[in-house]
Amino acid sequence: MPVVTTVFENSVRALARAQGYAQFPLVVIKHPVAYVDDAQLTERAQDVVDQAVRILLARSH
Repeated sequence: MPVVTTVFENSVRALARAQGYAQFPLVVIKHPVAYVDDAQLTERAQDVVDQAVRILLARSH
């Protein structure tokens, strides 16, 4: 599943809809990823894991 930052979320969702994937699972994290300190990057990485797990568990039911 794609991981994108908030700046690109609308564009990625529009592209997915245009390709017929309106319900495309997407992990969205705060922008930016570059130029952040280790604590902020760790927070974003944990957010990716949390969202990915939720999406995967939801798809398994």
